[in-house]
Amino acid sequence: MSVFDGFKPFTEKRRIDSTAIFSGESIQLSAYLASRFTYRTLEEWQQEIADGRFFVDNQHITNDVAIRCNAHLTYEFTEKNEPECDLNYKLLGITDDFICVSKSGNLPTHPAGRYYKNTLWYLLQKDFGPCAPVNRLDRETSGVLLFARTADAARFFSQCKMEKKYHVKVHGKFPEELDAEGFITQDKESVIRKKRKFFYTVPENIAFETCHTIFKRLNFSDEMSLVEAKLETGRTHQIRATCSSLGYPVAGDKINGTDGTIFLRFIEGTLTEDDKHKLLFDRQALHAYYLAFPSFRTGEKLEFTAEFELKHIK
Repeated sequence: MSVFDGFKPFTEKRRIDSTAIFSGESIQLSAYLASRFTYRTLEEWQQEIADGRFFVDNQHITNDVAIRCNAHLTYEFTEKNEPECDLNYKLLGITDDFICVSKSGNLPTHPAGRYYKNTLWYLLQKDFGPCAPVNRLDRETSGVLLFARTADAARFFSQCKMEKKYHVKVHGKFPEELDAEGFITQDKESVIRKKRKFFYTVPENIAFETCHTIFKRLNFSDEMSLVEAKLETGRTHQIRATCSSLGYPVAGDKINGTDGTIFLRFIEGTLTEDDKHKLLFDRQALHAYYLAFPSFRTGEKLEFTAEFELKHIK
C-alpha cells in the first residue's frame, strides 16, 4: 500500500488486483499463485479457485485454467482465512491532518497477504475515516505510527524529514555506541527469501541499498542488551538485519535470530517448545518508541513516544 492508497474507497470486502508476470507463454493459475504468493499451498489456492474467488481478465472462473503472461487477476479476499491479531492500539494524537497511534506487537500496519480487517489501517478507517500510513512497522514490531488524513498531508509527510528512534533487545553485550553506516542486501546464503544482510563495504554482484543506523547501548543484563537505534535511513528490516550481521541478533526475531530454521517451522506451524525457548519473547523485541515530524500547518516540531512492552514466553 502506497501512502495514497489509503484514500481509495473503503469497502468491507477486499479485492486484490495484480498482473501475472512469469517466463513462458502460459501456466496453470494455481501453480502461478503457489509460486508467487507462498503464504498458501498449491492445494489451498486450488480450493480458492474452486470457491469462485478469482477473475481472470475480468471473467469470473471456478476452474483451474491456464493463464497467459500479463493476465489481469482479481482475487476476492475472504476474512475466514485471516489470522488472529492483537487489535489494540493507543491514540497518541489526532488533528485534521494526521492520526498518530501506538500499535501492538501483533498487528499489521496495512493490508497485505492474508491480512485485511486485522490491520491497523482497517481499524483506523472504521474509527476515523480515510487515512493512509506514512511510516510502516512490521506486524511484530510495536510502537508509534503516523497516518495522514488528506492527500495534501500525505504528500507533505512523505517528503519531510522525520526523526525515528527504536528500542531493541539483542543477544550479547552490544558496544556502548556504534555508527553502522553501510549497505543492505538480500542474504543470498539464506533459504529465507525475506532475510537481509548488512555490510560496511559495497557488496559485489548483488543489488544493494545504502543503510545507516546509529546505536547506543542503554543497559546490559542477563546476557542481553537494551539498545537505542536511531534511523538515518529507512530500509526494510534495517535494524534487525544490521544487528544480526554485527553479531547481536534481535531477541525473538524468527528470521534473523539465533536459529535460522525457526522461521521455516513458524510458517509451517510446527514451532517446537525448544524453538519458543530460544525466542524468549512472543514476538521480535523491537519497538518504535519515538517519532518526531513537522506540523503540516505550521512547521512546528511534533513529538510522540510510546512505552516498550514485551511478554516473555513461559
